[in-house]
Amino acid sequence: MSDFLQEERALLLHPETENFNPFNYFKFNEVGRFLPNQPKTSFEYRQAKETIDIIRLNRDKLFSNYRKKKIREIFKKELKKYLSNVLNKEIKEEYFYKQIFEVLDRIKENSKPHQEYSFFWSFIYKNFDFFIKNYFKVKYQTPFIKLHKQHLEKNKK
Repeated sequence: MSDFLQEERALLLHPETENFNPFNYFKFNEVGRFLPNQPKTSFEYRQAKETIDIIRLNRDKLFSNYRKKKIREIFKKELKKYLSNVLNKEIKEEYFYKQIFEVLDRIKENSKPHQEYSFFWSFIYKNFDFFIKNYFKVKYQTPFIKLHKQHLEKNKK
């Protein structure tokens, strides 16, 4: 191995590299597309972008059939239905809180390393407020954000 090759930095990221953390390189947008999570001028941005392109992390099967569908199911259907139910007084506030906690529990469970798509679910869980802000009007965001914070605190223990 020449010094030149030993100093080379690969563009394609390897997830089994020691101390590799996908959160340092990737994020999702509001509909579930992978994006680089670094400034555009950084080498890490280039690595993330190349990895997304080479591995085709945004290919239709993964994006449309899974990530986009799951985000819409949670934020556009399930949570909006619960919000509508509580606003229309079809359910009590306590039950609304319980439903939101159950959704957060499900997301948290799916984010465990042994689960399929665990990075996607971890990102959703850690960035729940981001999705709430993209799918709900400002006046409806507060209870979701508050419950997410409570859920995070509960799960630190």
